[in-house]
Amino acid sequence: MVPVAVGLGSNLGDPIQNVKRACAVLAERFGPIRMSPLYRTSPMYVTDQPDYINAAASLETAMGPREFLRQLKTIESDFGRVPSERYGPRLLDLDLLTYGSLNFRGAGVSIPHPRLQERLFVLAPLADLDRELLIPGQGIVGDLADHVFVEQSVERVEAYADL
Repeated sequence: MVPVAVGLGSNLGDPIQNVKRACAVLAERFGPIRMSPLYRTSPMYVTDQPDYINAAASLETAMGPREFLRQLKTIESDFGRVPSERYGPRLLDLDLLTYGSLNFRGAGVSIPHPRLQERLFVLAPLADLDRELLIPGQGIVGDLADHVFVEQSVERVEAYADL
C-alpha cells in the first residue's frame, strides 16, 4: 500500500456538501481516510468566480499512480464535472498531490502536483494532516505553508472527522 494525498475543491452548487460527499466517496472506494478541516479560499489565476471550499485527504492505495488518478477523474465526472475553462469554476476538483515518495513527470501525470508549493489552499489543509510530510523535490509541508509566496485568502470554516 502506498500513502497518497488528495486535494479536494468545489465552488459551484453547494461546495461544502460537494466536498463532504466526495470525501465519503473516497472512503467508500479506497477505505479509511484522514480528512483535513474545510477551508474557504479565494480563487487563484481566474479570480472572477465564487470562493472555493478546499480540503485534503490522506489515504492508502494499492493502485499505481495513473490508475489512481483515473479513479479521481471518474469521481469528478460522476459528480457532474465537465471540461471547462482552466482554473475556472467547478463542481468538484480532485488532485493527486502526492503518491508516496514518488517524484515523477510524465504524459498526463505529475507527482507531486507541480504547483503545490504556490497554493496555500492546498498547503494549509495538507499541513493540518501532517506538517512534517515531505513533498518530494519541494520540501516539508509546514515550511512550504509558512513561506508560500502567493497571497491568498484562506480561512478554516469547519472541522472534519476521519472517515
